[in-house]
Amino acid sequence: MRKADDRHPGPPPYRLRLAALGWLLPPAALAVPAVRAGLPAVSRLFVEPSTWHITRAAGIMAYLFLWLAAVTGLLLSSRLLGLAAPPPLLGAAHQWGAAWSLYATVVHAVILRYDHWVSFRWPDILLPFASTYRTGAVALGVYALYALVGVQVTSYLRARLGVATWRLAHALSVPAYVLALAHGVWAGTDTAQPWVQALYWSTGSVFAFLLLARLLLTRGARAGGGAPGGRHGEGTAPTAR
Repeated sequence: MRKADDRHPGPPPYRLRLAALGWLLPPAALAVPAVRAGLPAVSRLFVEPSTWHITRAAGIMAYLFLWLAAVTGLLLSSRLLGLAAPPPLLGAAHQWGAAWSLYATVVHAVILRYDHWVSFRWPDILLPFASTYRTGAVALGVYALYALVGVQVTSYLRARLGVATWRLAHALSVPAYVLALAHGVWAGTDTAQPWVQALYWSTGSVFAFLLLARLLLTRGARAGGGAPGGRHGEGTAPTAR
């Protein structure tokens, strides 16, 4: 019988971790001026409060929290950074980001309902393609909302559903993030702002790299008879408890 280490290979080689860190640094550097450029816009939310300002801010925050949950989940499942980022810390960030992304999304939707700039109705917010305002882009946000709710609910019910069912439902986190990004790009009124574009490019490229690395590691682990996530049944941490 093979040893446990043979069945479940450890983290990727040291050079792969350095390469991953090197690839992540440029988007992080790009995000710094984006945040600095966006501070005046954020400050205007307090100077010029309105439902339209609040729902836009909540939408961007929901996206950032969802991005945090997505990338920490990919890091947990691939163990790409090895000991550079302890799993308990990543797990806490993953659960925290996922929970707050849902809270911010609810705020985004509720405030949008009572905003008079576009005058959304509840069917416009809850039903795909019901809105006459940027119909396709808004529908992507509706689908992202339901995918996020599905991930959260199944995470709470993980003990009853079992690991296999939970992992299948948890895979919705990937399309949830992609849909949220597309919704923000095509439906957001701030997309033309340079700092918002830099934010989307930097976060989206980091997610794309980690997803590609996760897929390649999974393919390699299957070819070698192992599991990329470490112990059997590990993948991304549960989104909520």
